[in-house]
Amino acid sequence: MSNFLKTTAVLCAVLLQVGCGGSSTSVTNEMPNAGDTGTEGEGMNPDNTDETSTSGPASEIAGLWDSTLNAGDQFFEDVIYVNITPSGVFTDYNFQGDVVDAGDNCYTVFSTTPTPLGNNQFQFNFFGRELVQTFTRNGDTLTVEYVDFDDDDFDGDTTDLITETYQRLTGISTADLTRCS
Repeated sequence: MSNFLKTTAVLCAVLLQVGCGGSSTSVTNEMPNAGDTGTEGEGMNPDNTDETSTSGPASEIAGLWDSTLNAGDQFFEDVIYVNITPSGVFTDYNFQGDVVDAGDNCYTVFSTTPTPLGNNQFQFNFFGRELVQTFTRNGDTLTVEYVDFDDDDFDGDTTDLITETYQRLTGISTADLTRCS
């Protein structure tokens, strides 16, 4: 994402992240090396018009992914799914009934279509700031890398490379996620 959403949620809650598998985050001081190492995309978002599309700039990373922040932490777990369509629409489903949001048992939904840069890199624009994220898929695992320009890990360094790992969700679809009214 920040997991993804630490940056992506703090910056608008994109992508990012439900407790069916959790996600993990690590920080390195290396810059991303964009590579085209994903596998053929799966999963569609019925909320988007391209639900039958199987090709596009995000086809290799398409699917419904668990991008939960602080997975397993009873005080700070923020349950979030991110659905990526082959055409490149990224939709976050943020569960409001977790300890962070302390709301109803429903999901707030936010969609965005970032600019595809090639090799599974996408540029997101949040409140006038640009964030480039690189995605690498290995089976049911999606790795997301981005530069920590807002110091989301609170170490004082805004040049760290943040790496997040999401697990593919199976047995559930976006149609199963009740939207908040």
